[in-house]
Amino acid sequence: MPGSKLNVQRLANPLPIVPELFGFIPTSSLSAWVSSDLALIGWGKRRMHREPGTTAITDADCRWNNFSPKLPQEKSLPFELPIAFGSFGFASGGLLEIPANLLVATRQDTWLISYEGEDLRPLFPSPSKLRQLGSKRLAALPPLGKGAERPGALTGAEWAEAVANVAARLRQGEAKKVVLARNKRITTATPIDQRGLCAALFAAYPTCWIYAVQGLVGATPELLASTSNGNLFCRVLAGTAGPDEGAKLLASAKDQREHEIAVASVREALSPLTTELQIPAAPALLRLPNVCHLATDVHAKTNSSALAAAGALHPTAAVCGTPTDVARKILAAAEQMNRGRYAGPVGWVDKAGNGEFGIALRGGQILEGARQIDIYAGAGIMPESDPQTELAETEAKMQPMVAALDSLS
Repeated sequence: MPGSKLNVQRLANPLPIVPELFGFIPTSSLSAWVSSDLALIGWGKRRMHREPGTTAITDADCRWNNFSPKLPQEKSLPFELPIAFGSFGFASGGLLEIPANLLVATRQDTWLISYEGEDLRPLFPSPSKLRQLGSKRLAALPPLGKGAERPGALTGAEWAEAVANVAARLRQGEAKKVVLARNKRITTATPIDQRGLCAALFAAYPTCWIYAVQGLVGATPELLASTSNGNLFCRVLAGTAGPDEGAKLLASAKDQREHEIAVASVREALSPLTTELQIPAAPALLRLPNVCHLATDVHAKTNSSALAAAGALHPTAAVCGTPTDVARKILAAAEQMNRGRYAGPVGWVDKAGNGEFGIALRGGQILEGARQIDIYAGAGIMPESDPQTELAETEAKMQPMVAALDSLS
């Protein structure tokens, strides 16, 4: 552990889960998983373990199961300590980290946890003053001065050409679906402060899961695996249209087929791990400010940990394609970039194995020096895909990060 003196304090007056919470974290170097129901924000010295290779998630799960810190447990806390943040590469590698300090907030309670024995209560105001004071603190952060924006591995035109080539290969029967991603690099005049970025994302996308682990920051709408006391939940997204094109999306045969492929990959991955697997017959519509998606919420019973479930599911057809091995090879050659941790599992796990892992989407990787960030987005390519439509989809999916950075400039 980062230290040996565990100090867990349950606040008499719980703090609200609002963007302004980030204003009271004493450093930009943070770890976070925040939704409207749960906020986990960590900072300070970290105990970290990196896992190499293509079996990183499985290896991390095994290492976590064998980790025995022998910490006293706080009975009121709904999780078993310690809690680790995790982030894994799309293709390989990953890490688990335990920050020295942790804020845990649910709708009913707030806990401040320090493995160094610190009293963290002086850092935070009363609930009634949190929004006002937090807004002032966030507003006082240095403006980014957003500057140059340049293409990543491929220009928009080059990526659209890659889409056309992949769609032609799909029409020849090489695969059923391939997800192609692209990136762009944004430079800022001052270092990117993760507190401001996370707060801006949460304010704009309160129904998403805000994540930050080792400079990978975003607002994902897709939950890969959530486990809690034997219950498993995941949200499958595939099929995308503009925010006002929900009816068109529901009627699109191409998008319905794309979604069916993603759901089938989840069903196949979960069947060996679960019982009472419940998958709706048809998708629902998930509306976000920038896009709408076809969405299927999956429920099941499982004895597996959140890490094990995430490892079994990744990569789903929603971020890779199908058949998986063929799609991997096609996308790797067509994208001409290393995805890094984009589209990999990101989230948290407690010592009992309960946790939540989303897919690292609608985000970017802050680079060394914090004055540059690579943002990523992808689109599911089908045989009938139109390159310009797919390019526009990736631009829409990059909008959360672009808008958040603009708001801080």
